[in-house]
Amino acid sequence: MKEATSKENQKVSLYSTMGASMFPFICWNEYIVVKDVLPQKIEIGDIVLFSSNNNSKVAHRVVKKGFVNGSLIFQTKGDRNNFLDEPIETNRIIGKVIVLRRKNKVFGLPSKGRELIGYKMSCFSISIWHIFKRIAVKTFSLLQSNKILSRGDR
Repeated sequence: MKEATSKENQKVSLYSTMGASMFPFICWNEYIVVKDVLPQKIEIGDIVLFSSNNNSKVAHRVVKKGFVNGSLIFQTKGDRNNFLDEPIETNRIIGKVIVLRRKNKVFGLPSKGRELIGYKMSCFSISIWHIFKRIAVKTFSLLQSNKILSRGDR
């Protein structure tokens, strides 16, 4: 991680990525720039970097936000995951991802349309998972019915 300070005296940090939970939007071994922001400025569709329960750093998309017992809580999800993360309190938010560097190209993440894009990516990843699951079950059944796959092969 590398840190710097922006013109507005906000801390910005550079992180390298690993894992596939945000694929295809963020891929393995890319770089993200994370800006320190007030939790109230985080919107649905934004990608935030937060500390998980085991203190690892996770960058996932905000899909819900609201208040529980007077405290602001965020619900996040990896675009590729078919499940939601545990709710995140504001003290675990490190910042908002504002730039993605892929190979030699740099992409700024626009502020308009994030909610729609985030919602569509979440729905798309869940749909792909269900389609893949159906194909796998049908293929398995077909192989078993044609005696290509015996019960001992499971």
